[in-house]
Amino acid sequence: MSLKDVPSRRKSKRDRIVREAPPSSEVKAFKHSIVQLRVAQHDLHPAVQSRVPPHTDTWATALQQERPGSFMFESPPTLTKTAWEYERLQLPSSQWTRRSAQRSTLLSHFFDQLPREVMHCIVDQLEGLHASRAILDVKTLQDDLRALCLVSKRLHRIAREHLYHELHLPPNPMGEQRNAVPFRKRGSRLGLLLRTFIETPALAVLVHHLRVPSSLPLRLHHETTPALDSHNLLLPTFDTLVDIVLKCRNLEQLSGYTPMATNAAADLFTALSTCTQLKAHMWHLPASLSNGQDDPLPTGRFIDYHTNWRNLHTLVLWQQPGGCELPPGIVSALMLRLPSLKHLMIKGMRPTEFHNGTLLMLPALSTLRLEDLQGITDHGIQQLAHSRLALSVEKLSFCGLELTSLRTIQTLFANLPKIQSFTLVQHSAPKVQRHVADMSKDFTLSSSTLEKLHWDVITASDSTATLADSIAAGHFPALRRVSVPWDYDGAVQNLCRPIPSKPITSEDLHAVENWKSSRSMIRDYRIAEVQAQVRIREKRAEPSFDVVVQKDDEGVERKHFIGSYLGNMASKIEFSLGPGIDSVFDALI
Repeated sequence: MSLKDVPSRRKSKRDRIVREAPPSSEVKAFKHSIVQLRVAQHDLHPAVQSRVPPHTDTWATALQQERPGSFMFESPPTLTKTAWEYERLQLPSSQWTRRSAQRSTLLSHFFDQLPREVMHCIVDQLEGLHASRAILDVKTLQDDLRALCLVSKRLHRIAREHLYHELHLPPNPMGEQRNAVPFRKRGSRLGLLLRTFIETPALAVLVHHLRVPSSLPLRLHHETTPALDSHNLLLPTFDTLVDIVLKCRNLEQLSGYTPMATNAAADLFTALSTCTQLKAHMWHLPASLSNGQDDPLPTGRFIDYHTNWRNLHTLVLWQQPGGCELPPGIVSALMLRLPSLKHLMIKGMRPTEFHNGTLLMLPALSTLRLEDLQGITDHGIQQLAHSRLALSVEKLSFCGLELTSLRTIQTLFANLPKIQSFTLVQHSAPKVQRHVADMSKDFTLSSSTLEKLHWDVITASDSTATLADSIAAGHFPALRRVSVPWDYDGAVQNLCRPIPSKPITSEDLHAVENWKSSRSMIRDYRIAEVQAQVRIREKRAEPSFDVVVQKDDEGVERKHFIGSYLGNMASKIEFSLGPGIDSVFDALI
């Protein structure tokens, strides 16, 4: 039997099965043989018809009809190329097309070969484009970084690092409903950020700096205030911030929010203590235990928080007036646990907590700012000039110490070999206390390394004139910027480069007169700026030289005078007005 006879035999056998109706066991066996035979037939003759029943449409007839706004084509439409398109395909590629293709290939190859450090420098330029002085447009910067993430895989990795390196926390949505639903389930952006860090821990590792927006500190302050009800619905905001800090293991700084060192904020301090890479921290020590304040942190726990901060280089200890008294020696205990400390600010501590002896125990620092410390005197500052701190300090600031002797400043300048910036802010002016042995000597101030000087003394005295004489004598060769807001006689302003003139109104002049008559000790730098502009106007009223216009044998026809100016055009020193702060980011140091 040949294979050609198989279909006919199958048909006859099928007819016999229908007529005789064999039992079910025989039917199953027959089906099995039919299946095997069908596979063989499919391999040999692919055109064998399938035994699957035809598909029947179940849609209504009305749906298959033509609908309004549609067109039924008898045959699918096709696009036909025109003659000029065929001619363009036959022409060789143009010179511009070849150059553009070569240029794109060259640029892609060039960027692929760039080192990673160069790519980071290129992305760093975005921050400068969106920053204006100390103001940064965060939203547009983040939009540009997100756009860079979509360019290529390599730029995605680099832009992602910049996007998360200095992370600006999203503000809470305004006008959200205050119901019993947990905060994280309401879809807040802060909660979504936490969920992102939980699902992708690699992104949390990239965070080195967390910036809290201005809308969050007030909310967080209310949550950590025990005077509020215990059923406060805002509490999860603080918990979310704590969880975010716990996820960021490489965190170096948390800025924009400084809670008081109380037990209510202990969870945040505990989370920060686990960040071994932390480089900057500020302590806001609470005032007295009145007004519903929570208990301050225990001394032992407060010191233990600094144990893991081996990389901390900036520390601020700010105590409110009338605050709870700390045990003696706490500052020295902190210094022993911070081997990398370089910048230190201490404000408002009592004489028992910080005094002249504590000042001598400070490590080698680059920046030191002492403010409102009653335990620091002229004698302690003079001893500081002979300590180990004098060999390393570059920026030194004394605010509210009320130093009485100008010789203290002279001793400092003479024994600080690396000093570059010095700030003195106080009400009373230091005076020259002459001894009998040096009555015949001229008192001067001198420093060969000082570049910036901020001399903010409201009380008029001879100290400003002494400073001006020292600058005129060339005892500050490296000085490039000086700020003397209360230069009443203009002695220092006359030694610097002229400042641009600005318009002043009658209201400004009236405010200056009221300030002088009341002998106010309030620092209003607008008053100092108006006084500087008044000195410029008075100097312009003085004739510098006369211009006489005359004709031959007719005498003088016209006479003019050219006004003078206040300042020295050949000077390298810039005269500045204001608080002497270049940027808000380093205002504390």
